[in-house]
This record gives sequence, structure tokens and C-alpha cells, in this order.
Amino acid sequence: MVESRMRLNNLLERNGTLNNMKYVEVVAGPKHQQTWTIIVLYDGEECGRGTGASKKAARGAAAAQALPVLQSRLGF
Repeated sequence: MVESRMRLNNLLERNGTLNNMKYVEVVAGPKHQQTWTIIVLYDGEECGRGTGASKKAARGAAAAQALPVLQSRLGF
């Protein structure tokens, strides 16, 4: 999952549009049993979403979902 985050960041850096991407973090549940949902926005449009027991896992899942969407959109 960390690999997906790196690949997504590298793709957007090469394209010069890294600043167009934003992660939105939502956490729910008690502190000892939190569930994280991370949404990847690109130009304000959702292109990936991931959920997990940790922020890192949720962000990796969201990046993995967003990567092929953005590769297609950006022509890579």
C-alpha cells in the first residue's frame, strides 16, 4: 500500500500536478477501535477512497484506487 502512495505521488510530480491532489481524512469510532476513511481528491473530484483500522492502511488503499483513475485521466 505504501508503494501505491509513492507511485501516485511520483506520477503527479512528473506531471507537475501534485498540488492538485488532496487527502481528506475521516475517523470514526472510539479511540481504541477507530476506523479511518481517506478520500483522494484531484481538482476537487473524488478519484479514490480507502478504509482501514489505521490512517496508513486507509491512505494506501485510497491511493491504490486513485492511481489507475489518474493514470487514465492524465494519459499515462
